[in-house]
Amino acid sequence: MIRRKPLDDEDENPERWLVSYADLVTLLFAFFVVMYGISSVNVSKYESLSKSVGTAFVGADAGSGQTEEADNAQHMRKDSFIEPLPMSQLQQKAKSDERKTMQSMGKEVAEKMTDTKNNGNVRIFEVDRGIRIDISERLLFNPGKAKIKPGGEKVLLEIAKDLAKSRKYVQVEGHTDINPIHTKQFPSNWELSTARATSVLQMLIKGGVLETRLSAIGYGASQPLNVMDTPEALEANRRVSIIALYESATPNTEGNEIKLESAQDKPPQLIKMPGRSAMQPSESPAKVEAKASQQPMQSQIKPFTPAS
Repeated sequence: MIRRKPLDDEDENPERWLVSYADLVTLLFAFFVVMYGISSVNVSKYESLSKSVGTAFVGADAGSGQTEEADNAQHMRKDSFIEPLPMSQLQQKAKSDERKTMQSMGKEVAEKMTDTKNNGNVRIFEVDRGIRIDISERLLFNPGKAKIKPGGEKVLLEIAKDLAKSRKYVQVEGHTDINPIHTKQFPSNWELSTARATSVLQMLIKGGVLETRLSAIGYGASQPLNVMDTPEALEANRRVSIIALYESATPNTEGNEIKLESAQDKPPQLIKMPGRSAMQPSESPAKVEAKASQQPMQSQIKPFTPAS
């Protein structure tokens, strides 16, 4: 019986454990260094850095509708050691200047329309899209009509002077109440509201506003100011709104055209027929089938030949 040769352990290095021990000590050292670094954070510098980074990217709208967050952002911007992005500053300054200009225009119109405003015929609002001037029906039109009264023409010409100086895009919106109308000229409130908006638009053109900056929309009774069915609410809903739009709300006539892929643009598909190669693009399926029927079918079964 053959005995196994005893293993000789004398060739191995008895100090190999030092390698693992050294790795463990290194990892523990790195761990405690990180823990020390986290525990000794300078809170004031950390807060200053976080505020500076946030201020560099935050934007605040100027004007009467400035929020509390915007005030805090401006206060942090003074103490920031990181300068805000130049593009952000320019955009916010442009918005602020535009809002102030539009507010001044609205105040000028309000001063001119003092008597008319006191009667409730003209109301001026600052909305998200710009400055909106609501003019009641009783000042501009007779019931069910789209021809402007002489007194309404005078008011519109005064408004047109300020709109022409501002050179802003202007949108004219016609509104009616929920009472239906059915005449030969106006089959529904949609036609009546659109005709009234167009009549006001023509008067603004006469007052000096450029045609390329005007648009007219008829909303019918779809956007009431008051949803109640009282006479006061119905009267408030019969109006024409003139909106001087902010630059961000101006209509964009440019865009990318969406085109459908025509049959000519599609690559030709090859049709495979049994026993033939792929059909050429110039051949129609009917022509290929006719050619295939004229040729004899080739059998794939070899004839059986008896062994001699």
